[in-house]
Amino acid sequence: MTPALATEGDASEAKAPRISPPNGTTKVVPSRSYDEPTEADRYQMIRTYFQMLLEEEMPGSEGKMKQFASWFTHGVPGGAALRKAIYEAKSGAEILQNVESFFEAKLAPATAVQ
Repeated sequence: MTPALATEGDASEAKAPRISPPNGTTKVVPSRSYDEPTEADRYQMIRTYFQMLLEEEMPGSEGKMKQFASWFTHGVPGGAALRKAIYEAKSGAEILQNVESFFEAKLAPATAVQ
């Protein structure tokens, strides 16, 4: 059985959530801040996940990749173009190639024009 999550007091008060284990005791769980992932972090995560899906040859992996990309690229500058390219891709390898091309272009150091 999993512990129940409960809060006490007025809903407008900012309090740490309390977990009520099955034995009836209450434990305060400290809140933690959320760090926004960098574009390099996003690229590494999506690329690793997509590579694992391809290596495992999971049935329906293209659908999983498209669904994950939709969630994961929300808020990424230019992400709509990447989502469109992924949605139109016909294979997992093509999806991964679109992701790699998108992020590698964004992460490449700017070259000076002389």
